[in-house]
Parts: sequence; structure tokens; C-alpha cells
Amino acid sequence: MPRVPAFHSVYEAMKSPLRRVCHTNDLCTLGRSIPEPDRKSGSGNHPICKECDRLNRAEPNKWV
Repeated sequence: MPRVPAFHSVYEAMKSPLRRVCHTNDLCTLGRSIPEPDRKSGSGNHPICKECDRLNRAEPNKWV
């Protein structure tokens, strides 16, 4: 089940606005590198990261 509900790092606010992203795919290496305690539910109004977007488009029919 690669697709997951959107989440982002609690540290996104410390990044430049252009670098802030959320994640929606379990296979995303950047998303997987965020420790569970540092994850916040929802998109935080950030765009989906490029890797999650690519992975989601590769498997369009596998929504949670």
C-alpha cells in the first residue's frame, strides 16, 4: 500500500517556503526518512513532494 494520508515534517516551517513539501507515498525516500515523532498529519498546505508525485502517478489506482 504505497499511498498514505498526507503528512509533513514538524520542521517544514523552518525551511524556505519554496522547499516545504508534504508526502503521500510510503515508498518516498525523503518521506521515509522523517521519524514518526517528527511527522505531522495533513499537508500543511504544502505541495506534494516530487518523488511522491512521481510514485503516485506510477500507480494511479492504489489510493488508501
